[in-house]
Formats: sequence, C-alpha cells, structure tokens
Amino acid sequence: MVLQQGKPVFYLNGQEEELNDFTLTGSNSFVADGLWHHVLATWDKKGGEGNMKIYIDGILAAQKTSPDLDLTTPEWPLQIGGGMGLIPESHFRGTIDDIRIYNRALSSEEVKELYDREKLKPLEWDFTHHYENVMDPAAQTYLYSVVNAVKYAENAGNACYWAPEVSGKEARGTYKYSFEEATKTAWLDAILWSYNFGGGRFGKGSLWASKDGENWTQILDAPTPDGKDAPYHVQEHLPQAVLGARELWLQTRMLTEGINILSQYSRYGLRDVSGKVYSLKVNLEPEN
Repeated sequence: MVLQQGKPVFYLNGQEEELNDFTLTGSNSFVADGLWHHVLATWDKKGGEGNMKIYIDGILAAQKTSPDLDLTTPEWPLQIGGGMGLIPESHFRGTIDDIRIYNRALSSEEVKELYDREKLKPLEWDFTHHYENVMDPAAQTYLYSVVNAVKYAENAGNACYWAPEVSGKEARGTYKYSFEEATKTAWLDAILWSYNFGGGRFGKGSLWASKDGENWTQILDAPTPDGKDAPYHVQEHLPQAVLGARELWLQTRMLTEGINILSQYSRYGLRDVSGKVYSLKVNLEPEN
C-alpha cells in the first residue's frame, strides 16, 4: 500500500496482464492533511463480491472484486515507508505507526472495532490561517510585504493567483505570523504552478520558511517543467529548523522569462484543487 497524491492505493502482485484488477485506489479518501489516520486494506483470497477493500478511520472507503487468480510472491523483502516497483510515489513522506499484518481478511466489524479502540483524540490547533483564493480578504491577513508580485484573475474558469508583475525579475510575497508563545508544530498546505511555453518563455518558483525573517529554509521547489505545466503541492509539517520561536515567516519566490504569469502561487480554478488553496495550522509550546 502506498499514498498517491494523498490517497491510499492498495495493490497486489497479480499476473502482469491482470495488474489493474489487483489495484484499488481510495479515490475520495485524501489522508495527507497533517492528521493521523487509520488506513487498513484487506484482500480475501476466497474471492467473492468486493473481496478487495480499503478502510479509512474504520469506514469502508473503496472496494472492488479481483479475479480468481493466484498472486505472485515478490523477490524483495517486506519494506515499510519505501519500496520499489509499480508506483513512483512509493517513498512515504510522513510518520507511520503501529503496523499490523494479518493472515486473514478482517471483517468490517473488526475493522471498526480496531479503529474505535486505537483512535486518537482530534488534534486541536492553537492557530489557523487559510484562504480559498487570493481574492479572499483573508489572503491579505498577515501579508508582510510584496515585491514585484500582483494578483491576477482570468476570465476563463474564474482562475486567480499571485504572479510576477514583470518577467525577468524575482517576485516575492511574504507572510509574517507572531505569537505569544514559541511555535511547537506547524502544518502547511500550499500550491505553486510552473509553466513552460517554449521559446524562452517559462517560469519557476519556490516556497520558503523562517523563524526570524533572515535565515530561510526551502519548503517547496517548483522548477520549470519539461511539459507545458506542472502543479507543485506541499502538504506537510514544517521542519523543526523553522520552529521554536515566537515568529513564523513564509515566503513565495517566483521568476519568469518571456511571459510574466508563467509562475503562479495559490492558483485557484480550472484544474486546481478545490477548497482552500492555502492553509497554515500552528500549535504553540504550553505556557511555563
């Protein structure tokens, strides 16, 4: 089992020509949100309707019927957190705990009982800041400075985003957050798009974090793609290097050549993600 674009994918080693019949994706089950989730997959070798299942937090998220064929045994050993083979995103980025392997397929009742017994209390954040698109007034809150960056709105698909005002010159947008206590943990969800129109017309960008506004750590790299466009999405906890102070700074950097809008930050609309395009959640150290 791996995560692909934040969604669990469960695949078994069936005959090569039947590969798709042994692959199940939790298409509507996004779990890369910074919270703990219980993910469990079952396959009943006895067959039957819906003998391949994925459960998320005790609830059935996806199922399918696999063919009545024997599985193959891989030559490599059991690997946790990274592997070789079918899916490029097979190297897990996050934290894994309490792994269990059963010699039978658990029933839905057993899955629910297991989740209820082991589930954590919901994490409560001390601070949150998010906006649905750059035209949302909340996108201006905590905005510290803007250099050569402006908001654009397209007519088609209601797309809007930050982009450089002038190509050939780096654009920056900086957010500054101040707290009464030192930061302990922080979760960031943000997106950058880079484009390549050829003929010297391209864009690239990056996202950086700091705890003092002077020493920066790169959080996300959005290089010029080989194709026409590419989204670069960060959904993860910020590193300890930027935590531990009473300030938290976030900065996007964009650079384009030929056409100024070929690097876009917090793009919303068309093929982009639905819901919030930016979300920051922070927990603080308890008071002494």
